Amino acid sequence: MFILYTAYLADLVVEHQVNFHSFADDSRISEAFSAVSRLADCISVSGHWMSANRLKLNVDKTELLWVGSRHNLASLRGCTPSIQLGEDVIRARDHVRLLGVTFAADLSLAKHVSSVCKTCFF
Repeated sequence: MFILYTAYLADLVVEHQVNFHSFADDSRISEAFSAVSRLADCISVSGHWMSANRLKLNVDKTELLWVGSRHNLASLRGCTPSIQLGEDVIRARDHVRLLGVTFAADLSLAKHVSSVCKTCFF
């Protein structure tokens, strides 16, 4: 039922030429650095669609992960992209959690392994 309800949302995202991944109650969008403004527009349109359908785009839970090799990330020198959503600014993070897995910007598993070990020893 959820897929039927959100099918139009997927069409909106595709119109903005953005990759889209959807889970039962969660959605993920990813795109290259040169398309940050296009991604922001897409998220904004998606937020309007969600409001019109009595849903809420939770900006407090919206995260941005900028992925690359350690060398490429170091060459950015802290100038990672950010997305402006209304009055809120979503800044790139070092790691995000998706379906229980912690993803690091350099795609290492160190943060995830540390988190799992901490949970096991707790």
